Amino acid sequence: MLKEAFYRRMIDANTLRAQFETIYGDVDLVVNVLQNCVKYGEKLKSIAKRKEDEDMANAAIESNTAMLSAIKGEISVAEFKKKMWELEERYPEYFQRGRRDIGTSKDNVKAIIHRIEYMIDRYDVRYPSYDRHRCNDA
Repeated sequence: MLKEAFYRRMIDANTLRAQFETIYGDVDLVVNVLQNCVKYGEKLKSIAKRKEDEDMANAAIESNTAMLSAIKGEISVAEFKKKMWELEERYPEYFQRGRRDIGTSKDNVKAIIHRIEYMIDRYDVRYPSYDRHRCNDA
């Protein structure tokens, strides 16, 4: 019970940090935080006894893996968007966590897509290669 709560909190904290860092362009940090989120999702999945914990673990693993794949250029932005919308349909409660007062799960998915797309476009990201400066800067 205590481990599950810890892993849920770590998933939430890492997800929030990754969302903030995508705007500032620290791609190495974003990748590291997303990998941590996947790691905590896998740990939660391995000990989950309740369906809610298993769903949260699966959603965290799949959504953060999709973000990593988009950042690394393994999937296109269009494929990433499609994957995120599919995940929102399967796990709306995951995308609603901690956001009940500021919008719906659909609003959160739109924001996630926007931030990842913004980071990839602005910093010309194909991890591990990226330009710390904005595209077309001298």
